[in-house]
Amino acid sequence: MNATIENWIRSAEGFTSDSRASTAKTIFVALKGESRDGAEFVPSLLAESRALGAVVPKDFLEAHPELEKFRDRLVEVANPATAHREIAAAFRRKFGGRVVGVGGSNGKTSTKEFLRQLLAEELRVVATDKSQNGELGIPRTLEKLRADVEVAVVEIGIDGPGEMTRHATLVHPDTVVLTSIGEEHLNLLKTIENVFREECLLIEHCLSHGGRAFVPEADPWLVKLRGKPGVTLVASSPEKLDPRWRTNLDHPMARQNAALACAVAQSVGVSAEAIARRVAKLEVPEGRGARFEMGAACTVLADHYNANVSSVTAALEYGAALARDLERPFHCVLGDMLDLGNATEVSHDKVLTLVERLGVQNLVLIGPELRRAAAKRPRLPASTRYFEDSASAAAALRREELDPGVVLLKGSRGMKLERILEKL
Repeated sequence: MNATIENWIRSAEGFTSDSRASTAKTIFVALKGESRDGAEFVPSLLAESRALGAVVPKDFLEAHPELEKFRDRLVEVANPATAHREIAAAFRRKFGGRVVGVGGSNGKTSTKEFLRQLLAEELRVVATDKSQNGELGIPRTLEKLRADVEVAVVEIGIDGPGEMTRHATLVHPDTVVLTSIGEEHLNLLKTIENVFREECLLIEHCLSHGGRAFVPEADPWLVKLRGKPGVTLVASSPEKLDPRWRTNLDHPMARQNAALACAVAQSVGVSAEAIARRVAKLEVPEGRGARFEMGAACTVLADHYNANVSSVTAALEYGAALARDLERPFHCVLGDMLDLGNATEVSHDKVLTLVERLGVQNLVLIGPELRRAAAKRPRLPASTRYFEDSASAAAALRREELDPGVVLLKGSRGMKLERILEKL
């Protein structure tokens, strides 16, 4: 790392890539985003003394000769994103609080949010925004580390081999929770066995320096860790851990994720009484199984943030069970599952096999993969409709009134099923 940046780190309170959060005691890293380039804000930050120093791309001073007077507060680097991760690692090493890493194939964001809500009862906590859990999002979460923070909750996502080792080394968690093992990013990870091995690298890193790990005992892959020193298997709902921890959640996966969050919260020092107060009020993140009542007889389950076979199966089974309990029909809007590689065809076929078995009354399928799979399944509802994308589906569905019943929206994030929810 550049010697000037190392000197800044010794005295800085933190670092940031958000010009709005920059202060005279922080290092600003000028990252290039989709719509704006952080370098645009450097002149004003320096002129207004809202940065201890700025890390900028090469040739920045050549393009801004008027900033020559600030040369001692500028460091040009070949790749600001690489410098951003290096600075994040340095501030992680300086951080004196606890760090919880949240990994797994499904349910990371829900578990992270539940944990944040539980910890906030008694501790000063920071956490990953939304699902910023990758190459750029993880160091952006570490931008929140400050001296007064007691616990940081960092969501960690992977797309391919080797990524977990890099992320685990950067985050260096004291505690880890793995939520599930499923068919994620098989275009690169190829098999679920590889997913299991890659995700477990987060646990191995944590245990290697005396940390603890929590996994669901109901997961058929993670149960293989039973008996491993430092690993705790967690029951499927909060009240099974403590009778006082009764939750308002009824989706089985949400209850499991809440139980994991409760176990971790207690392990980092939150009292059982505080957990009991908070667990009854947990809020599900947007797009991850939230339930909306639309009129007197229509319940919408918005679970459209991401999808693979295991998460779609859980959503379908939950929706069907809810429809039975409410004595209402069950309707589904399903979008393609993406990034499944060679497992794409068989995965979509499995989902539609389950749709047939559950007796879905009205079915909307969005995307070419589901359409191809449906062509081989004559027992799908006669009312089944197909759309190439969510925009065309939303345009058609907005002209209709919702039929009474339970309506499930489920698909991969890239299918943008939220467009349909907005119209509904």
